[in-house]
Amino acid sequence: MAVHTHKFNGVRYYIDVDEPYVGWCDRPRRPDPHEYPGIRLPNGLPYEDDKGARDGLIILLHECAHAENWELSEARVDRIAREIGSLLWRLGYRRRLPSK
Repeated sequence: MAVHTHKFNGVRYYIDVDEPYVGWCDRPRRPDPHEYPGIRLPNGLPYEDDKGARDGLIILLHECAHAENWELSEARVDRIAREIGSLLWRLGYRRRLPSK
């Protein structure tokens, strides 16, 4: 089951993991309920222990932190994402290959 949207801080975001970006989060455009802002992640967002998977997890967390609170500085968002991402990685959290 693919994830296409997710709600952060009361705003639904379109999620795209196949964009040619390192990571991107649109500023929410309230109150337009018909046009979702987007979170775009690196091409393919690697699975399991593939090269770039840990960085992909941290980038995802970074963009989610932006979506949750646009008032945070880039440095703070980056620190939060790296600290949480490093803990999750150490605990074994990985994106698994889809079941067939």
